[in-house]
Amino acid sequence: MGFTLEWHPPHRGIRFFEIIVSGLDFKHSKPDPEIYFYTMEKMGVKPEDCYKSLVDAWLKNIYQPLINSNYTIACPTLVDLWEELQRQREPRAQQLALALQLFATGSMKIFAQPTNIDMSNRLICFNINRLGKQLKPGECD
Repeated sequence: MGFTLEWHPPHRGIRFFEIIVSGLDFKHSKPDPEIYFYTMEKMGVKPEDCYKSLVDAWLKNIYQPLINSNYTIACPTLVDLWEELQRQREPRAQQLALALQLFATGSMKIFAQPTNIDMSNRLICFNINRLGKQLKPGECD
């Protein structure tokens, strides 16, 4: 596997790209994580510090069919995210899938059903102030 590493000296105080990585150098294209992990290694960044970017890529995967349909098909649910996480090879994806399993297929799967809220509005606000501690974001880590 090859990669391109280029150094561009500062130009008038502006620093250009130090590392350029091409998807052509990898067997699988995005959203496969290989290119991300390789780039993180070259940049000296730990994967556990970047899992939010990976989650963003996985969310794009599950929402792409909805976007491609011009928003005429059902919105993805937690089950779709859980299934996407299970398909990933990264240990962090497997950990997230395990944490999400309670809500996707377990006893709390009521939250994995299609919503009855009109999602066609441009701005939708969900008030989670009165949710119990176990259901609030970050409480199931």
